[in-house]
Amino acid sequence: MNEPLHTLGVPLGFLIIGVLANLLGRPDASEDPIRNCFAVGTTTFLMSLGTAISDIAKLESDKDGSNILAWIIIFFVLVMVSLNVDRYRSWEIDDSGTRTNTKRMWVGVIIPNVCSLLVYMAYSLAVTGNTT
Repeated sequence: MNEPLHTLGVPLGFLIIGVLANLLGRPDASEDPIRNCFAVGTTTFLMSLGTAISDIAKLESDKDGSNILAWIIIFFVLVMVSLNVDRYRSWEIDDSGTRTNTKRMWVGVIIPNVCSLLVYMAYSLAVTGNTT
């Protein structure tokens, strides 16, 4: 696969697939804000984890496997961190201190999505060794 396309196109594709899945799974009468459907950082981390697992299955030598195995561990940790942030930190709080059904724009949507993109790009560059 073309390396720049793999490095940038695949994680963007993961984001688009995650958003579309959220939109399709949204109930018709849902009163939740549409921005909640764009919070797909954890989904992107999970798809990246799947990519790393499939990459390790395609290896021809064991020496390359330790690098990908390290990335698999990193992805597992990031999935857990992302789930924690999504559960406890990504929701807006009303005046009475109660969690609302609206994701915070930066902590709930933008930062997790950008982090998942950057981590996948780092993984892709580390595995392919390509810096272009």
